[in-house]
Amino acid sequence: ATTPRTVSLGPSHHGRRDLRTTDRHKWRALHRVLKRTQHDINLYLDSIKGLEDEARACYEGTVTLSSNEFVEMMVLDGCFILELFRGAIEGFKKLGYSRKDPIFAMRASMHSLQRDMIMLENQIPLFILDRLLGLENGNPDQRGLVAKLAIQFFDPLMPTDES
Repeated sequence: ATTPRTVSLGPSHHGRRDLRTTDRHKWRALHRVLKRTQHDINLYLDSIKGLEDEARACYEGTVTLSSNEFVEMMVLDGCFILELFRGAIEGFKKLGYSRKDPIFAMRASMHSLQRDMIMLENQIPLFILDRLLGLENGNPDQRGLVAKLAIQFFDPLMPTDES
């Protein structure tokens, strides 16, 4: 119940061999963001570097990743999460993914990802996601949009009043 089966997000399960399959999809998502925005990766890395201490403080215990590894993980995992949020709401095709994409268009994989993403030790701080989405949209200080996307993304998992 506390161990992700599909994707590692954040430092707690980072680098686990059985979760590395999804890493290539994280890189695809990052490349898609960079291509769509025409931004240089350093914009994201430098911005998140400025939030590193605050982000590290969100995790229990000592995070053993180097500064560069930690910042890269935050950008990579964060962009992956944002692509999932936006694709599920706006449509993956609109973001440039194929209808047959193994991660970004398949309902079965989406359910597994959602399950893993709600685990407390498998998350990225909201302010990191806010900054990344703000950079994508040209407003790095924007707040609140990611929370709205997350609510819509996770809505199918919410219990209903129906009996």
